[in-house]
Amino acid sequence: MQALLKGIGYLLATIPTLLVLAVAGVLGFFLTAFAAVFQFIIMGLALMVGVVYCIWEVFSKPKDTDKQKE
Repeated sequence: MQALLKGIGYLLATIPTLLVLAVAGVLGFFLTAFAAVFQFIIMGLALMVGVVYCIWEVFSKPKDTDKQKE
């Protein structure tokens, strides 16, 4: 019986540590999800900037004419 009470005492002593680990796990999950969404938005913006730059380069080039080649 004394060993059982001692084991329960050890279990109760570990509860704060387990709570800290649980809170850290939940916070880590939400921060990871936030970082993934943020990265998705940034990559989308980078892709749009690249596409706009390519379109800008295509339409801002002077047109070649036959007179320039002669």
